[in-house]
Amino acid sequence: MFPQTVGGKRRGFKDYRNALEMGTEPSLQLAENEASGSCQDDELLLVERLKKRDAVAFQELIDLHGETLRILIGRLMAFDPEMEDVLQKTFVQVWQKIPSFRSQSSIRTWITRIAINQTRNHQRSVRRWLRHFQDRFTLETTEKEHPCVAENTQDPRWDSIQLAMEKIPYRDREILVLVYLEEKSIAEIADALDEKKNTLEVRLHRAKKLLKQTIERSRNES
Repeated sequence: MFPQTVGGKRRGFKDYRNALEMGTEPSLQLAENEASGSCQDDELLLVERLKKRDAVAFQELIDLHGETLRILIGRLMAFDPEMEDVLQKTFVQVWQKIPSFRSQSSIRTWITRIAINQTRNHQRSVRRWLRHFQDRFTLETTEKEHPCVAENTQDPRWDSIQLAMEKIPYRDREILVLVYLEEKSIAEIADALDEKKNTLEVRLHRAKKLLKQTIERSRNES
């Protein structure tokens, strides 16, 4: 259903690097422009078709948002192979919950919220599994493979950022991905996650500090 590779588009690297090295914030102009009236009408029509359980409309929705969600989930999960399962679960949830969609936000924002929640659920289930088995088995750790690196660049600093992103807690990675890679404003993220702007700003400040410390620690160990 979805492509197996992610393009090497490297969005947000300049803002990401500046935030880490110079303490600057991403531009507030990164938010997308409001959709035109005709696009809004098309979206409303698509939603109505989905609510009537139109399978063709559902495929159109996947074609419109599938790859975008795949990249988002991949970034949030550090491109863990299980990201494909989370993506599938996201669209299952969309199909099941579309009758309750009230168009109070764009369908893209609504689907993004579902994707983030599914990713969070996956992270929680992994932690529960580890807690359940760690007392019974010795978990042997091996060097983690990186089957898909989405942010291709020859700049070695980007490689160090990606490796550090895999080591920090999920919630810290989540806010960094949404701001610097997905290029969403704090207002957009607050809408998608239903959280206060001040809370997100505190999370972002903490996450940047932790990521920088992780990068520096990795450099010192190498």
